Amino acid sequence: MPARVAIWIGGRRGHPFAKVAKHLESIILSMDGFVPRLHDSKALLVPSLLNSIDVIVSYTQGGWDLDESEEDALFSFIEDQGGGFVGVHGATASFKNNPKYHDFLGARFSGHGMPRKFTCVPVDVNHPVMTGIGKFTIRDEPYIHEMGENVQVLMIREDDQEPVVYVKHHGKGRIAYMAFGHSAKIFKNNQIARQLIKNALSWSFDKV
Repeated sequence: MPARVAIWIGGRRGHPFAKVAKHLESIILSMDGFVPRLHDSKALLVPSLLNSIDVIVSYTQGGWDLDESEEDALFSFIEDQGGGFVGVHGATASFKNNPKYHDFLGARFSGHGMPRKFTCVPVDVNHPVMTGIGKFTIRDEPYIHEMGENVQVLMIREDDQEPVVYVKHHGKGRIAYMAFGHSAKIFKNNQIARQLIKNALSWSFDKV
């Protein structure tokens, strides 16, 4: 049975949601056994829909709040159902009035500088999400985070040691996050960013 992936986009203006969704779709379609479907609202967060997917890849940003039933549905999907969650870029800047969401995700966005070039270095080369990923340079927003508990950092910015890729377990499920993605071109042209998406989806789906 294929891995059913929900591409979840939307929120406050500021990121190219539709363009990134198209690139995420192309990445997922290039993976054997992974099937994407687009969701652009909080309507995703109901058990009837979540029961029909295996992994959420989230490119959201601000603008929305989650009510208690939506929080419960999302957390249960990961913790009890064993679903996967891959947060991308603004996922840590989403649902700012929902502290439980940030506890669940493992980090909370606290700011960023202007887009600039920076170098990223792995700190755990043996983790599956780091397969084929080495030191590389990218131009993007340098996100800063308040990191939560039970987070395993896999990659950092070389100049300020800020985490840019991490993973964590949540009940039966798995969560991965990558800070890259202010520009849609990153997911079109940057092969390392594309590979990170593939690795994170594969790891979050694989419960072995």
